[in-house]
Amino acid sequence: MKQRVEPAGGADVLPEAGKTSALPQRFAMESCRAILGLCLAVGLGGCSMSSDDTVPDQEWRPRAERATRYVKGIAGKAETRGIESLSQQERDVYLVDLLDLEVGNGGFSQFFFNSSGQNWSETRDAIERQGLRELGSIYTNALTVFPDSILPSESTARRELLAELTDAQEEFLTALDQQYYDLGSYVLKWEMKLAEQAGAP
Repeated sequence: MKQRVEPAGGADVLPEAGKTSALPQRFAMESCRAILGLCLAVGLGGCSMSSDDTVPDQEWRPRAERATRYVKGIAGKAETRGIESLSQQERDVYLVDLLDLEVGNGGFSQFFFNSSGQNWSETRDAIERQGLRELGSIYTNALTVFPDSILPSESTARRELLAELTDAQEEFLTALDQQYYDLGSYVLKWEMKLAEQAGAP
């Protein structure tokens, strides 16, 4: 089991009112991801959530920027007012976006290892509510490396489980990481649609 180090300040978790999180780092990661999505669209002709859902290159930049502002607004609201201030939709966006950032940065092992892993069950439910079937299939498979597909919320117990994974299980997670990366800008494009539906500026 490779040792994983959580970023300084801790990974993002669902913040309570008056408590801090690593949101400035989160915003930077979101911006980097939006830029990457733009580069992919321009360089590779775009990618899609499904075979019949493409985003023309000329539309990508403003929609990606709007989605980034939309997600930042949700994260900022959680930071300043507490998670209880978020609607169910906003909470789902917060959770799925955090999953996307963690897996994109270090795979499912990082998501489960960092404090983001305490939200594993809420994240699963958010994916299901939002109808993200391709993502849900990969995420559900990732959970199967744990007994009964359940993780402890407490970080020490969760990390002990991760440390006990066999080489075969770690290879399985690595393969799922690649499946996740093969989705391309799947989550970003979902966020783009939500931002438009919400009338985000």
